[in-house]
Amino acid sequence: MRQNLLLALVASLSVTAAVACGSATTPSGATSSPTPDGSATPTPSGTATPTGSATPTPSGTPVANSYLPNFHWVLGDFDSSWMHPGLDCVGCHATSSGPDLWIGGTVYAGDGQLDDCGGVAGVQVDVTDAHGTVTSLTSGPTGNFFLKKSDAPGFTAPYTVKLSINGAERTMSASQTEGGCNSCHTQTGANGAPGRILEPGI
Repeated sequence: MRQNLLLALVASLSVTAAVACGSATTPSGATSSPTPDGSATPTPSGTATPTGSATPTPSGTPVANSYLPNFHWVLGDFDSSWMHPGLDCVGCHATSSGPDLWIGGTVYAGDGQLDDCGGVAGVQVDVTDAHGTVTSLTSGPTGNFFLKKSDAPGFTAPYTVKLSINGAERTMSASQTEGGCNSCHTQTGANGAPGRILEPGI
C-alpha cells in the first residue's frame, strides 16, 4: 500500500518536473525510446505499464521488461528502494542513515539517462563473490538493485555480475572490488565504464 501511494505521488509530480527522463541513446549513439513501442508510462495503481507480453502482477511486483521511462524521482532522500535511480547507492548509504550495502546500481533501457530517471524492472542480477557464492537480485520498479550487508554477511570481493532477462544475458567484462555500480556507470561513464548499466538484449 505504501509503495502504491508513493509511486502515485511521484508519478504525478514527475509529469511536471523539468527533467527530460526517457530519452535514451543506444550504444551506437542513435536516439531511441527506452521501450520498443515508446508507450510505457507510470500508472496510478503503483505498477509499471509493461511492454511486449509482460503484465503487472496483482501484488504490483515488477515483472520482466516493465519500464518507467518518464519517471523522475523528486522526493529527495525519502526512504524508499525506488529512491535516486542512477546515483551511487553504496557511497550515499555509507554516509547517511540508510542500510549499509555491498552492492547497489540501476539497470536502464538505454544509455545517456539522467540521474533520478527511472530504469528497467524485473532484470535478474546474479552476483558471484570471491568464494563462488551466487546471490540473485532483481531490479525494482525504478531499475534499482542492491545487496544489503546484513543479508550477506560473508560476502567477499572481488565479485562478478551477470544480468539476465527474457532469455538474454549480459556479463560484466571484469571482476570488481567496489560495490557502488553507479559511481562508474554514470550518464556518460566514468573510470573506464561505458555509461549506464544496460539491460541485456539491447
